[in-house]
Amino acid sequence: MVAISFTDWLFLLMTACIVSCKKKPAYTYVGDHAFTLADENFCPGTHDSIIDDTEVEWDFEDRANVTRPTGLVLANSTIQGAGLGIFTTYTIPAGVWFGPYEGEVIYDEYQLHYNADYAFQLKKNDYIYMYRDAWNPNTSNWLRYVNCATDMMEQNLEFLQCKDEIYFRSIKTILAGQELMLFYGFGYLYKLKIDMNSYCKWYNGTFYQAIDSDFICTDEDFRVAYE
Repeated sequence: MVAISFTDWLFLLMTACIVSCKKKPAYTYVGDHAFTLADENFCPGTHDSIIDDTEVEWDFEDRANVTRPTGLVLANSTIQGAGLGIFTTYTIPAGVWFGPYEGEVIYDEYQLHYNADYAFQLKKNDYIYMYRDAWNPNTSNWLRYVNCATDMMEQNLEFLQCKDEIYFRSIKTILAGQELMLFYGFGYLYKLKIDMNSYCKWYNGTFYQAIDSDFICTDEDFRVAYE
């Protein structure tokens, strides 16, 4: 048997990896309840269109409203009882990114405000390690005003985790005058008393240009949503 030095072994290992190791895709679907390290790759790329917020100092009065990008309007939502919502005055194509979602960083779920209505979970390997809570309009941005769509037909945005941040991304063309609407998760549907079937692909057959919004409903989805 021929002895091999550590340096030679390391060179052979690196050479083999160059030949056989596949580059991780920019976007990998991991499902609504199966977050992995791949979530950190749901980030806008160098060629993606990103709509930046209007820059406003932190803890500024009504900051969430003031950070709205040019062309986005805060007005009464088209959803009855939803309060305010965000509308666009220009056409937004599919694939446009917004964010990141801003709010206070919280590590203890018992410190979340307003029943976590404005909080996003940040996960790694299906473990929630922090929250971004936009409960306070002075310490958040305009994304807190985006409402939850009542069905898959209304939805025109999806949310994606990029490392320690949450971004919103358009999944279809949003016409001038339309309200921006997001799907916040099946648990949120239960809170708003929205029929979960409205988000199942087999229910209405709708398909948008989404990265992480398949909506293939399973028995497990129903169990998680209504447990």
